[in-house]
Amino acid sequence: MFERFTAEARGVVVEAKSQAEARGHSSVTTEHLLSVLVDHTGVAGRVLIQAGLTRTVLDDFLGIDRAALEYLGIDLEQVLSRTRAMFPDQSARLPLRGIRFAAESKKALELALREAIRLQHRHIGAEHIMLGILRDQDNRACRLMVKRDISPASLRTSLETEIRAAS
Repeated sequence: MFERFTAEARGVVVEAKSQAEARGHSSVTTEHLLSVLVDHTGVAGRVLIQAGLTRTVLDDFLGIDRAALEYLGIDLEQVLSRTRAMFPDQSARLPLRGIRFAAESKKALELALREAIRLQHRHIGAEHIMLGILRDQDNRACRLMVKRDISPASLRTSLETEIRAAS
């Protein structure tokens, strides 16, 4: 399945895995995927930001205290950008050993393939991963959205509209 993923989508999966590892989590959940997608510059990131899901909102939910890090003199964005600069080839490969993917993440990635097929796309991009997350609303990322009064169904509609406009 991963051979159909664009380099961008592979990067989302790799970064989600890295975030889970960095936070000491035992598996990659849809929240980790969502966290990466919020920072994404493409269609998925734009739609998430427009809906009110920002880096700050997700960090608060995931328990990352940026103010505390800043007080200690740690600039999280700088650390992340330096890490990406040091390991630029990591987004081109998809190392899946080590940390496991939670069942909900596996399902979202499988649904991303189905979404790409439904839209008659030959590739799986970041936007398809987002659609995969939104397709099955019984996952941690969708529950987070509901807690923030963001309708996953509305978000899905907005995302599909943006995808069609971009095509």
